[in-house]
Amino acid sequence: MAEKIYKDDYGHTFLVDAKTSLVGYTSVTLYVTKPSGTQVEWELTVDDEAEGKTSYIIEEGDLDESGRYKIYVIAILSNGIFTGNFDTFDVYERGK
Repeated sequence: MAEKIYKDDYGHTFLVDAKTSLVGYTSVTLYVTKPSGTQVEWELTVDDEAEGKTSYIIEEGDLDESGRYKIYVIAILSNGIFTGNFDTFDVYERGK
């Protein structure tokens, strides 16, 4: 994610590369740990099954904390479960 994101922002499109084919998936979820440790799940839209490209449009209230968010993808496929690598992104306080 190239642009800076601020607390309480929404409407951004968050692009997530699962780095594996998602052909035959039944669900693809982004597991998010907020800076406070609160865990939430965001259902991803699969944009390209073969390439594993997904997206999520940040909703109001999703980014209600500033700090480092930890994320990973879990895809439920017809032949098993795929867990992606962990990654992080930062959310900043406005005016800082």
